[in-house]
Amino acid sequence: MSDIFISYSRDDSQFVEALIMALINHGWSVWSDKSAMSEGRPYDEQTEYAIGEATVTLVVWSQASVKSRWVRAEAAYALQREKLVPVIAEDVDPPLQFLHIQAVSLVGWDKTNDDLYFKKLAAALSRRLDRVGRTAQSENEPHLPVKPSASSPKGISAVQKKFFPVTNPGFDVYFANRTFYIAQFACGLAVALVTIFGVIDLLSHASASHTVFRLLVEAPAFLILLALSLTPVAKRNSQKFSFAVGMIALLIVLISAQRMESTFPVSTGAATSTFLMVLTVFAVLPLKTPSAAILGLLTVALHYGYIASTHTPVNPGLQAGYSISVLSGTLAVFAVAYFREREMRNSFLEHERATAKIAELRERLMTLAVQKRQAKNRSSNKSLRDKSVSGP
Repeated sequence: MSDIFISYSRDDSQFVEALIMALINHGWSVWSDKSAMSEGRPYDEQTEYAIGEATVTLVVWSQASVKSRWVRAEAAYALQREKLVPVIAEDVDPPLQFLHIQAVSLVGWDKTNDDLYFKKLAAALSRRLDRVGRTAQSENEPHLPVKPSASSPKGISAVQKKFFPVTNPGFDVYFANRTFYIAQFACGLAVALVTIFGVIDLLSHASASHTVFRLLVEAPAFLILLALSLTPVAKRNSQKFSFAVGMIALLIVLISAQRMESTFPVSTGAATSTFLMVLTVFAVLPLKTPSAAILGLLTVALHYGYIASTHTPVNPGLQAGYSISVLSGTLAVFAVAYFREREMRNSFLEHERATAKIAELRERLMTLAVQKRQAKNRSSNKSLRDKSVSGP
């Protein structure tokens, strides 16, 4: 009888081999189709028997395994027998049937037993194995309930740790789920505003070329972005999409300022007002701090470059005022993005703590249920023995 059965996709063989070695080094016996499959017997029969005999079934969810009917079947079979422990190997959602099962994330695991990701998995497995009398957790083994703040994902710099609460890779999905609608709203609002201004241009007999640019370039561009924002791909890549929206808006603002130069020269402040409007859009967009900083600095550079390129005489004090206004707007965008991201990270950590408590309570209830069932079985077996000894 094995302690652990591993269900996985063959596409994840390299990851699973490292996981098997880590589990074996930790003192557990592992059943996998690479090492324990016997010739001459049906594959499904051996798998079903192995899941039934193993104490825990570890299912590895990845881009490949969530599409595998065989992995889903093994996971469902283990779930029915209350043996399932899901592991997230890649940034992917488990199949719908298993979304309610608390999973342990190994995204970012460095393939060693000392990594905090693996220690979290080891702690979960130890509790499950101990519960049914298998391999015990040693006194020196760190007891790590599911505390997301305890892990330190790879690629997080010391500067980021200082200014932001450290979160696991699931934060990106959490951030997108709660803020991406703002990007969709921004695209829809842009389509409406550009269309309204285009109609006003027509009624006021403004420059024909500028009106055409509004209605045939600006409006369709934001309409395409709005359509793309409704797709799952855009939401999965929310930061890239929001950054692309910002870049397109900045480009359109620059072209609009150039087209307005003949009617509203730089000295009137119209161009600066337009750049300040796009900074307002950046403050609304659900951008993380680095993306907001990049867009803000680009706005400052393009604004300064545009004023210099027009060769229009502008009072030095007035020009300095315009530049300070845009720079102040950029700092405001950076501050909004920073505090929003920080608040979302704290909210995510609170969410994970609550999820961990729920998972711990569920684990305790499962433990009590198994202990009660075992006590009932022992009582039944004792009654049968007593009857057999006493005779009819």
